[in-house]
Amino acid sequence: LIVIIAGYSNGMVGYIPDANAVRDGGYEVDRALHIFNQESRYSENVEICVKKGLISLLNKFNVKNYF
Repeated sequence: LIVIIAGYSNGMVGYIPDANAVRDGGYEVDRALHIFNQESRYSENVEICVKKGLISLLNKFNVKNYF
């Protein structure tokens, strides 16, 4: 089983930054969000939230040995 987190889906081309990128700021974090009609920048815990959701999904399907 190969699982890929798709950051490009549902007509939305976007970037999900890790905590370091959020702290550092820059184009992807601070300016590109306006192009994609995001109301605000991501919080520093977005990476953790995505990982928790992915782990929950993998556990639901009894997938082991990830990350």
